[in-house]
Amino acid sequence: MKIRYTRYDIKRKKKNKAISFIITFIFMISLVFAGGVILKNIKDKTSTTEKENKIGINDDKKDKEVVFTKGEIVKYAAVQGGMFKNEEYAKENKNKLVPFGSPFVVTEGEFKRVILGVYGEEESKKIIEELAKEKIESSRLILQITYNEASDFQRAQIVNAYLQILSKLGEKNVKSIQTKELKAWVASLNGIDKSGKNIEKLNEIKNKVQSLPEQIYKENLEENYIFLYNYLNKVD
Repeated sequence: MKIRYTRYDIKRKKKNKAISFIITFIFMISLVFAGGVILKNIKDKTSTTEKENKIGINDDKKDKEVVFTKGEIVKYAAVQGGMFKNEEYAKENKNKLVPFGSPFVVTEGEFKRVILGVYGEEESKKIIEELAKEKIESSRLILQITYNEASDFQRAQIVNAYLQILSKLGEKNVKSIQTKELKAWVASLNGIDKSGKNIEKLNEIKNKVQSLPEQIYKENLEENYIFLYNYLNKVD
């Protein structure tokens, strides 16, 4: 399957500045010490960097055609601190996890499930290892989106972008983060068959993003993680 798509990446802008600085520095050195051959190589590198920039959110709305495989599975993971019937035990476990993120509690039947956060599969493994070093027991709940149609690919990309925002907001020195670019990026996504069977699931997360306030703060982390957990937990 093919779909035209522009990736959202809040880290792309800073990274490109660093790459541009390095290329400029090498370019200047080459003028003094090397000459024509090295200069040509530097120009080639600059050209490559410019092409790479075309997949970021600030790319003058130019899309990149991507191909994905039907049946492919994108995995995420919720890192769980524990599951309790007793609410006090759940609160105690949640407080134990506070130094490591923005834990939350979801009620499932008669149980209270304590979740540290929702992450990409590989990142969740690192979190588990960090908790183990502090002698804190935890486990992973695998969540996933299966690419059955183009709307599923978009859903996964929106989830990835949403997680980027929450991860950035969770950093120690970040007090708040604006959602304007995320909303604009989600609004720009199109080219999806409106009759697809998963279009309602796609619209659900699109509407959630558009309903976010212009700026979200650390105290908003819990409610947004709860939404993503519930969304991924039922989506497939």
